[in-house]
Amino acid sequence: MGFFNKLKKKEKIDEKQKNITELDKIKEDKELLKIIKENKDKYICLEATAKIKDEKILKEIVCGNYQWIIRKKALENIEDTEIITNILNNTNENYLKKQIISTKTIDESILEEIGLEDHDSSVRIAAIEKINNNEILYDIIKREYKEIKENDSENISIKAIENITDTRILKNIAKNESCKHLSTLAILKITDDEFLKSIVKTHSNETVRIAAIGKISDEETLKDIAKNDKSSRVRKTAIDKIHSKSFLVKNMD
Repeated sequence: MGFFNKLKKKEKIDEKQKNITELDKIKEDKELLKIIKENKDKYICLEATAKIKDEKILKEIVCGNYQWIIRKKALENIEDTEIITNILNNTNENYLKKQIISTKTIDESILEEIGLEDHDSSVRIAAIEKINNNEILYDIIKREYKEIKENDSENISIKAIENITDTRILKNIAKNESCKHLSTLAILKITDDEFLKSIVKTHSNETVRIAAIGKISDEETLKDIAKNDKSSRVRKTAIDKIHSKSFLVKNMD
């Protein structure tokens, strides 16, 4: 870097430091907002935003026509749940919704409404990741069954299943014949051997039955499946898990 370039760079740094020092003298939030509106240097705007205490002014920045990094900084400093909820309910910006959902404490009922109703799947997924109510998560999945073959909503159901801990609900999903992928995911979270055996006997989809076999260790059950299941794939999966050499010798095709 040449001498004049170094000098120019130093002058810029000195000017920026001078502006930051001047910011420290400002005590009024409205004056800081004025600087943010008029100054094109994002670093100065960030410094000014960080100094603002009035959360209504911070809300104005979050909802205003500023660079995203400035708006994000303003959002970080808002703690009033009423203001946060108001922004969330009145914005159409999906990235802002996701930022609020992922970084702020949101009332469970609001998260549930977003998880069920928001028009954007990525926003719904962000909400689902924070929902603890298993019944609501199940409601989300039941709604998605109808759409799952037509759009990308399968991702929503996958995220919902990841958060479900209620075994009864997982069993209902596993038994459902609407989507083999979701049934399989539910089976992977179930440890009830008797239920898994019943899935192998009753579920119409061989992929789901194979997933259940993967969690069964009882040799007699595996032998019964290996001899009697109508699907060659299912029978082979059971055979691959059987340790009895005599059975294998007698039943190998």
